[in-house]
Amino acid sequence: MSESSASSRIKRLLNTYSGLVLMGAVGIPVGIIVGAICALFGRVLLAIGAFRD
Repeated sequence: MSESSASSRIKRLLNTYSGLVLMGAVGIPVGIIVGAICALFGRVLLAIGAFRD
């Protein structure tokens, strides 16, 4: 395999998977934030229920 062929193959792989890596890097913090909001909401509901009782 020539060097230019290997270089073009690497560039093609980077173009193919760069979006996937970017979405993974953005998705992890978004998941953490959404999980924290959900946990906070659950704790608020439990506190409201305890107050009502």
